[in-house]
Amino acid sequence: MPTVSALRASLETYRGQGDRPADFGSFWRRRDAAAEACAATSTATELPSKNLLAAYSRVCVASTDGRSLTVRVIEPRTSGPHPVVVMFHDLGRGARGWHHMTRFVALGYGVVALEARPWSADVTEGWELGPRGLELAQVIDDALVSAHLALSLPWVDATRVVTWGEGLGGALAIDVAAVLGQRVWRCAAANPMPADFRGAWESGFEKGAYAGLRAHFRDVDPTAARADELFSALAYVDAMSFSPALESRFLVGVGLDNDVSAPSSQYAAFNRATCERALISYPKWGHERINDFEDELLGFLNDRQADKSAA
Repeated sequence: MPTVSALRASLETYRGQGDRPADFGSFWRRRDAAAEACAATSTATELPSKNLLAAYSRVCVASTDGRSLTVRVIEPRTSGPHPVVVMFHDLGRGARGWHHMTRFVALGYGVVALEARPWSADVTEGWELGPRGLELAQVIDDALVSAHLALSLPWVDATRVVTWGEGLGGALAIDVAAVLGQRVWRCAAANPMPADFRGAWESGFEKGAYAGLRAHFRDVDPTAARADELFSALAYVDAMSFSPALESRFLVGVGLDNDVSAPSSQYAAFNRATCERALISYPKWGHERINDFEDELLGFLNDRQADKSAA
């Protein structure tokens, strides 16, 4: 069993297994254009609230496959424009409650939070059709639609757009920030997954979002004869493929005792990023909400020193 210092040292240079597809950028630019077109038409329903600081609403918008999505929106009642946190929740969990999300209003932020559609959680689902057939590609499309919805809101400060998520939501925060490029100011992720599919499979990591790999190689391809084809398709939805395109400031929190999202895969996504970045690791924390990282997140959102220095 390696010591904490030895584990950290081994992960600091780990960059995962597999290459970013040559047409990765053009593939996602096409899908992003479709997502932006979807966000142009939406219907909002304001919810009753006695909160004098924020207005709450649910917005219905169609995704790229025609499926109706629901997005939670919190608008600060003070005069704008306002920065916005575009939130994504974890696999198997619903969107965070209104009360929890309202904490961002104290920092002057509005919130746009996607209520993700039910998903099989099998990352291999649809791979036979190539990357365009992957269910996970549609999940990323949904996230892009919600981000473009945020950008379209009249009260949003388009120079202060943040993506943030936990687990699967952390990977979506990375994916969206990478595709939107300079339109995202900051990106933060806690225990992001999935990433480094091949590395997870080779190391025997088979839980959480990676469980579908085990089922695939037991039931569909027991001799791994088509492994290269599978991982070539999965590279298009791998957070490790998105992170090199990040242009925002980037913050990642990793629980080193995580048995749901492999710490090595999280480091792979982080280490491939070339933007201004920081990673905080927690030796005795797993795939869970990490209180210290929650505090770091609030500081990350409230710290404009780097922007003042750049100016």
